[in-house]
Amino acid sequence: MTYLLLVIFGSLNFERINIDTQIYPHGVWAADINGDGAKKIDIIGLWSTGAAWYEHTANINVWIAHPIATTSSNFGEISAADFDKDGDNDIIFTVRPSNQIWVCINNGAGSFTTSAITTGFSSPRYCYPADIDNDGNMDFVAGHQTSSANAFWFKNNGSASFTPMPVGTEIFSSAWKVYPFDANADNHFEVLVSGYANNSVFWMQNNGSESFSKILVSGALTYPAGIAAADLDNDGDKDIVVSEAYTGTRLLWYENNVGTFIEHLLQTGLDWDGVDVGDIDLDGDIDIVACNKNDANTGSVRLYENMGGKNFLEQIIDPLVPEADIPYIVEIDDDSCPDIVVSDAVDTNGYFILYHQNCGGAVEEKETPNSFVCKVFPSPVFSSAQFEITVSQQSIAALKIYNTTGSLIYETSKELANGVNKIPWDTRDMKGKLLNSGAYFYKLELKSYGKTCNCHRTTKTSGKLIICKKTI
Repeated sequence: MTYLLLVIFGSLNFERINIDTQIYPHGVWAADINGDGAKKIDIIGLWSTGAAWYEHTANINVWIAHPIATTSSNFGEISAADFDKDGDNDIIFTVRPSNQIWVCINNGAGSFTTSAITTGFSSPRYCYPADIDNDGNMDFVAGHQTSSANAFWFKNNGSASFTPMPVGTEIFSSAWKVYPFDANADNHFEVLVSGYANNSVFWMQNNGSESFSKILVSGALTYPAGIAAADLDNDGDKDIVVSEAYTGTRLLWYENNVGTFIEHLLQTGLDWDGVDVGDIDLDGDIDIVACNKNDANTGSVRLYENMGGKNFLEQIIDPLVPEADIPYIVEIDDDSCPDIVVSDAVDTNGYFILYHQNCGGAVEEKETPNSFVCKVFPSPVFSSAQFEITVSQQSIAALKIYNTTGSLIYETSKELANGVNKIPWDTRDMKGKLLNSGAYFYKLELKSYGKTCNCHRTTKTSGKLIICKKTI
């Protein structure tokens, strides 16, 4: 008896949930604010005159707003981390006109004590937490729109009191966005900086004692807006994602080639804003989420699914987000399935939006003779699969995985007892390499039944699971 199954990796299913509507939402993040655990990650957001955290209730569609602060000033961006080392998540956000960064210390239940840092530069922008100097205290980096200044990181003295420190000596004409990342696994963070008016992106390399030297990623950009760093080509080093805004229309990634960078175009013709990176389809490589913010109110949220081999497949998650602004990838409910939160920066009636991903459940195929049942979890398959096989007598199962050209890429065998048996597969081939997204067949031979049979091939149907089986 043989079963053959075509599995589609990476068929993604997002449910849009509007968290709240405000005037000009601009800034969104997610973290456990009230300490109720990973199954109920909360969302924090900023708009033109306020900040709040949104409590994740037992119903994924119901969120309770808790104000943090209000002001007449135009807020900027927001993030969260444990700055005072008491085990809960605190919040920082930028306030542009007052040239301040606010620090909000959490009492553990979602109430905050706030204080302000005067930055000394004009219109502070994006703020990201990271322990820049590896001293066990959570620091942060912040961007700005000052016409001539350094980028800064803010050193935490251990009690959520911060001292601004320059990120190298490079002078930026608007260091609009900053992005901390650990390039060489030494726990001292590098900082990626988009020189918005310099038309450049710089990699600021940390020498291990917080002295930074600059590496030019590209000096031929037009209004670089979103930036992120990740190993996109699985070669062990960090590559760079950049989006252009306004008259710039490109979404790009830069392949790191021993400190020099090779430009790859992902998309052009759109007005971009924020980007984020993460393994959205759980296939072992890093995908890109980008926000198309269009002044004609035709923005969108887009996924560039990493297909391996330096190739990306564009998928439009939502085509109707008028001013899609800032994305943040997070697992909102601990279901091993990444989700996305986005701010929609419309001047009136904008939204904080959650895109809740449904990774699917089991796909079951049955054949009644000899009481044989096989289930495959999940569908589509992401980082791992589990074959659950029920038999009415002892047997030996030989499991073989093939690609669409018929090449054998993985095989294993297991003795089966009467009842339910499980065979796991981590979606790697026989050499231990993670498979790219695509279509794969499996063949299961149960030797105790004395016969096996191959199934006729089926053609791939995009986004669907096709089961082909034949029994004798």
